[in-house]
Amino acid sequence: MLYLVLLLVLYPFIAVSGINLTYIVKKDNDAFYPSCIAEELERYRAIGWIYPIPTNENDVPNVTTKFIPTLENEYNCKFSQHTLCTTRWALKDWRVDDSSQRTRTFLFDRRWEDLPVKIISNNKSNEFKERTDIENIPETSFSVRTSGVVELLLCSGWNPYSYPCYYYNINETQIYFTVYQTLPKDLGDKYITEHLEKYKGYAHILSQDEWRSFTISSTDSSLKLIDINLNRMLIQYKINETWKPMYMFMRSNSVSLWKIHENDFFFTNTTQISRLGPHLEVYSKDLCVSLLVSVCKNCEMIFFFRDGNVRKNLKRVRSTSLEEEWLEIKLKEENLQVEKMNLFVETKFVNESQDTRGFWAIDDVRICNENGNK
Repeated sequence: MLYLVLLLVLYPFIAVSGINLTYIVKKDNDAFYPSCIAEELERYRAIGWIYPIPTNENDVPNVTTKFIPTLENEYNCKFSQHTLCTTRWALKDWRVDDSSQRTRTFLFDRRWEDLPVKIISNNKSNEFKERTDIENIPETSFSVRTSGVVELLLCSGWNPYSYPCYYYNINETQIYFTVYQTLPKDLGDKYITEHLEKYKGYAHILSQDEWRSFTISSTDSSLKLIDINLNRMLIQYKINETWKPMYMFMRSNSVSLWKIHENDFFFTNTTQISRLGPHLEVYSKDLCVSLLVSVCKNCEMIFFFRDGNVRKNLKRVRSTSLEEEWLEIKLKEENLQVEKMNLFVETKFVNESQDTRGFWAIDDVRICNENGNK
């Protein structure tokens, strides 16, 4: 991390603006190197560090996210089964989702930063050590950085050499695809380029300088590989096989970095008024709580607190044009005269005649500072 900070200090920056993002690069003589991705034009609202991919998997830096000022609080919670903060947040008819398709949806928000980085190399002794359970999961998303070729396998069993697999061979500009009854052990580049179905991209598919993200979508009739960065279909295959994929495996001819999009969250399907977590200690006169929320199309959430017998609403949330999209909200109130307080959430239908079962979810709750930096 220190090395990255030194890069930021020693070299002048050029901000290259994109859609809601700024790429910050360092200039070294006539060469430019990407260093950081930030929100909008705010240099200190970093959402990702770009570091060179090392030649050795043991040299991958450990990147962490911190907020300044640091506001550690027992109220903060990233929900997961059997964690202390989830126990503190125990609410009637609210529970942790750790297995549904919703836990595998692509993460466009700050939770992406906390996804663990899986390191895949060409070390034969660790071949196919990393695998992801995809049984009964129609969509799986992942992000990858690499300077070489990566292989993606969706297999019906725990060993690609023993079970049928859908096979993708992906380089910077091309993808090769086929179906194997068992993966050949002598699979060479010449055989791949001459015999496998090929897709050639007009823009880079993989990159060593930025994370490239994809979704694998599977139904009874088709298998799709979708490029999330450029919103394009890469390969669509009509399924003729009777077997179903159970595991996703990754392989690489050099060091590659992967993030598999898996995230637990806290949710309810019932209309109610609930206390929003444990007692909240207010360290200053101002309240600021940041959290991510998601609701169904006909659902809304109302966050509030009570001042004596008076209910004071803090925020009302309804569905956006994208149903069950995750949104970051902040619950704020100034000049509070208490040291401890309870927050509440009401889950209800916008039109009560339309639905009997809804969906309301929260995640990644933390005490915030309106002038804080990340």
